[in-house]
Amino acid sequence: MTAYLLYLSEDGRIINCMSGPDSVLQAAEKEFEGKFLRVEEGYLATTHYVDEEKVVEKPERPKDYYEFDYKIKKWVPDMELGKELTKARIQKQYEEASLGGFEWGGVSLASDRDSQIAIQMAVSLGGESAELAMVHGACCMVETKEDLQEVGKALLDHLASTVRRRAEALQRVNDATTVGELESIQF
Repeated sequence: MTAYLLYLSEDGRIINCMSGPDSVLQAAEKEFEGKFLRVEEGYLATTHYVDEEKVVEKPERPKDYYEFDYKIKKWVPDMELGKELTKARIQKQYEEASLGGFEWGGVSLASDRDSQIAIQMAVSLGGESAELAMVHGACCMVETKEDLQEVGKALLDHLASTVRRRAEALQRVNDATTVGELESIQF
């Protein structure tokens, strides 16, 4: 018959769950110093802890940046981790926004990296190679060098706006001191 032995920290954290014949578990208890609890089934340290010699299921984690405090038996926010995760979310949203297209003359144009390069090259060549911009979404709307310059300016305005929004959001993350402030930050 398989038996289970939980190796615990003083605050009830499950360090390891061992299983095997009773003789093996008895030997483990003698070999390792610490607190043990015999149970009828195995438990995961990520989902359970021990309180007053009883296995307890942890409540649902509120957010990814909460850590379980075994002394008070509650999830508590780790603001540094929360800030890092929020910064990563903002960076992803920034990339999606900057590469997701822009408007010019009431028409949506591509702003993926290839389109950005093509538009920039066409603008820098003074419109002599407007076909580069046409390939990436501007097609029939770019009829003049002035149109091409306007497309280039619209792309630049779009990119500048997304950079500014990212910088403002990242500054709010750095300034956040509470969970509420951190959770309210949007890109």
